[in-house]
Amino acid sequence: MVLTYFPDDADPVVLDNLINDIQPRSERTDLKTIFSFNEDSFWVAGESRLNSPQTRIRPWGDVRKRMQTEGLL
Repeated sequence: MVLTYFPDDADPVVLDNLINDIQPRSERTDLKTIFSFNEDSFWVAGESRLNSPQTRIRPWGDVRKRMQTEGLL
Protein backbone atom coordinates (compact mmCIF):
# COMPACT_ATOMS: atom_id res chain seq x y z
CA MET A 1 0.00 0.00 0.00
CA VAL A 2 1.19 3.49 -0.72
CA LEU A 3 0.22 6.93 0.44
CA THR A 4 0.82 10.00 -1.68
CA TYR A 5 1.24 13.24 0.21
CA PHE A 6 0.49 16.50 -1.60
CA PRO A 7 2.28 19.38 0.14
CA ASP A 8 1.04 22.88 -0.65
CA ASP A 9 4.20 24.16 -2.29
CA ALA A 10 6.05 21.09 -3.58
CA ASP A 11 5.73 18.01 -5.76
CA PRO A 12 3.75 15.11 -4.26
CA VAL A 13 5.78 12.41 -2.54
CA VAL A 14 5.03 8.71 -2.17
CA LEU A 15 5.31 6.72 1.06
CA ASP A 16 5.47 3.03 0.18
CA ASN A 17 5.54 0.25 2.76
CA LEU A 18 7.73 -1.87 0.45
CA ILE A 19 10.36 0.80 -0.25
CA ASN A 20 12.43 2.50 2.43
CA ASP A 21 12.89 5.79 0.58
CA ILE A 22 10.32 8.53 0.18
CA GLN A 23 10.17 9.23 -3.55
CA PRO A 24 8.67 11.98 -5.70
CA ARG A 25 5.43 10.92 -7.37
CA SER A 26 6.96 11.76 -10.74
CA GLU A 27 9.46 8.90 -10.27
CA ARG A 28 6.78 6.31 -9.47
CA THR A 29 5.41 5.59 -12.93
CA ASP A 30 4.40 2.11 -11.72
CA LEU A 31 1.56 3.52 -9.61
CA LYS A 32 -2.06 4.05 -10.55
CA THR A 33 -4.51 5.94 -8.35
CA ILE A 34 -7.46 3.78 -7.31
CA PHE A 35 -8.89 5.55 -4.26
CA SER A 36 -8.39 9.06 -2.92
CA PHE A 37 -9.40 10.62 0.36
CA ASN A 38 -9.05 13.77 2.37
CA GLU A 39 -10.44 14.98 5.69
CA ASP A 40 -13.93 15.33 4.19
CA SER A 41 -14.44 12.57 1.68
CA PHE A 42 -13.37 9.32 0.04
CA TRP A 43 -13.79 8.56 -3.67
CA VAL A 44 -12.82 6.26 -6.52
CA ALA A 45 -10.32 7.78 -8.93
CA GLY A 46 -11.99 9.30 -11.95
CA GLU A 47 -15.45 9.43 -10.34
CA SER A 48 -17.26 12.41 -9.00
CA ARG A 49 -17.02 12.87 -5.25
CA LEU A 50 -20.83 12.89 -5.38
CA ASN A 51 -20.62 9.22 -6.36
CA SER A 52 -18.57 8.53 -3.25
CA PRO A 53 -18.14 4.85 -2.39
CA GLN A 54 -18.56 5.54 1.33
CA THR A 55 -21.96 3.91 1.30
CA ARG A 56 -20.68 0.96 -0.76
CA ILE A 57 -17.62 0.26 1.38
CA ARG A 58 -18.78 -0.49 4.91
CA PRO A 59 -15.30 -0.52 6.54
CA TRP A 60 -14.78 3.12 5.48
CA GLY A 61 -18.04 4.07 7.17
CA ASP A 62 -16.92 2.19 10.30
CA VAL A 63 -13.65 4.13 10.36
CA ARG A 64 -15.50 7.44 10.04
CA LYS A 65 -17.86 6.50 12.87
CA ARG A 66 -14.92 5.61 15.14
CA MET A 67 -13.18 8.86 14.25
CA GLN A 68 -16.33 10.83 15.09
CA THR A 69 -16.73 8.96 18.39
CA GLU A 70 -13.13 9.79 19.29
CA GLY A 71 -13.58 13.44 18.36
CA LEU A 72 -11.29 13.35 15.33
CA LEU A 73 -13.97 14.57 12.92
